[in-house]
Amino acid sequence: MKLEQQIEAALEILSPESAQRGVVRKNLRKAIKDISSDSIVRPLSKEEKATLRRLHSTLRRAGGYVQKLKESSLRFNLYDPLDLTEAVGCCEWELGLPKPKWQYPLSGKEQLAVAYAHALMASFGKEKATLSRNKAWHRLAAILYGDPEHDLFSQMRSFRSGRG
Repeated sequence: MKLEQQIEAALEILSPESAQRGVVRKNLRKAIKDISSDSIVRPLSKEEKATLRRLHSTLRRAGGYVQKLKESSLRFNLYDPLDLTEAVGCCEWELGLPKPKWQYPLSGKEQLAVAYAHALMASFGKEKATLSRNKAWHRLAAILYGDPEHDLFSQMRSFRSGRG
């Protein structure tokens, strides 16, 4: 599957609200890139989380100020491209990722696909991530892996049980 095909198929499964589609697209692109490059995922350090929280807070405040200016002044329409909602959404997703049940670091395409699919389902999915073949989590993990026919059910069971 090509990258855009993977993203479209994943969006179809997740079916996020239209306001979230841009954020979900960016997160899907990152997930697919990480999975395809066999990168090793590690949790954010305390310092990184604190910095991300400060950035998130600052972006939300700035977005509020931009909105107030847009509402109060016609001249501020020059700054319409200044939309911070996607940046805020990316921070919220990073900070809100559920802790995986298996130990870090995660490696291997199959483990990464299952973990990312679970996090995306928890953050943006209409359905819960249920441990069942051919349900949303199973299909999304296979799409992120790059092969919609690949069976990742045993990795999903390991993820749920914490044995990863």
